[in-house]
Amino acid sequence: MVLVLLSTYNGSLYIKEFLDSLAAQTYGNWQLWVRDDGSSDHTVEIIKEFFGESSRLVLLPSKSNIGAKKSFNMMVKKALLNRQWDAVMFADQDDVWKPNKIECTFSKMRELQEKSPTLPILVHTDMHVTNADLEVMDRSLWHYEHNRPEKTTLNYLLYQNTATGCSMMLNRSLLEIATPVSSRAIMHDWWYTMVASVFGVIGIVHEATLYYRQHHANAIGAKAHDRYNILPKIVSLLSMKNEPYLLHLAPHREQAKALLDHYGDLFDDDTVALLGFFIDMPQLSWFQKRLGIIKYRCLRQSMTQNISLFLRV
Repeated sequence: MVLVLLSTYNGSLYIKEFLDSLAAQTYGNWQLWVRDDGSSDHTVEIIKEFFGESSRLVLLPSKSNIGAKKSFNMMVKKALLNRQWDAVMFADQDDVWKPNKIECTFSKMRELQEKSPTLPILVHTDMHVTNADLEVMDRSLWHYEHNRPEKTTLNYLLYQNTATGCSMMLNRSLLEIATPVSSRAIMHDWWYTMVASVFGVIGIVHEATLYYRQHHANAIGAKAHDRYNILPKIVSLLSMKNEPYLLHLAPHREQAKALLDHYGDLFDDDTVALLGFFIDMPQLSWFQKRLGIIKYRCLRQSMTQNISLFLRV
């Protein structure tokens, strides 16, 4: 069975479309667990009415608004007490899943598990980026964000996550080693991706399996790539105002610290050295920063981004 975890918050405008798309899945052996994060609208009532007395729905108790990261963390902890599922997927209340989303993602998961039955595994897919009315703005999130999903090693993930939670499927081995998600993690999906990159396998489905709706209330959302943004960065460098970039990376360094604190005894020497360099980068000299970037391959995804990185740190 595939367990779908959904954290809802004031989602009455779009939740019915998501539920319809879940009910239309070609893979039928799934169950939906919902934790509502303190909605003040009719989200929970819509979900209850949709499922009626069906055992496909499990409503988890909730008393307060704790945010998406903590809400998913709480659900995963409860899920790990249940032995009936084979894989877990995260869902967003405002997206629409294509009918084969579970089937094709689970097929990739089983393929990887046959090769590596004990390893932590994460599988993720591409997505169509849409506006609030589900009109497609880009057929590929990876193209829209200029994101290269094959860059799945930790050195790249320190700067940018390559997998989005609502496109993910995770096996029990990954959830066991990566839960609980640190309070210092930027988001739960980023944490799971980093842990999978070090201890397991990340599988990629090169197909869009959902419509990723963008609207004013998105918690995170897609960010269009600006191919010309290196110019103001060069101006900033020449003006000796490059410090904001290092400040921008402060949450990333804190996330790296949390990873090192939690798993340091399990990491090999190279991983510890990479994390140490990334964490300490603001205190290093101009030469040490650039030498470390090369030595530890602490790189961004593209050549343009890396030119910008060398200019700005």
